[in-house]
Amino acid sequence: MKIILRKTLAFFFLVVGVLGIFLPILPGMVFIILGLSLLGADSRLRLKIKSLLQKFKKTRNLDESSLQ
Repeated sequence: MKIILRKTLAFFFLVVGVLGIFLPILPGMVFIILGLSLLGADSRLRLKIKSLLQKFKKTRNLDESSLQ
């Protein structure tokens, strides 16, 4: 029961975090970090999201440097 509640809260915070990226009212990264921390260190979903965020960060930095 505890595991199900933890994963449910993690997915909820991840969804709110993704919405927060697009909506200026919500702090998106705070909810994403909270959701990832609730998933646990060995979760496959957490590792996949972490790699996607790293790729996004790299491409975002490349895009910003090309504008200068």
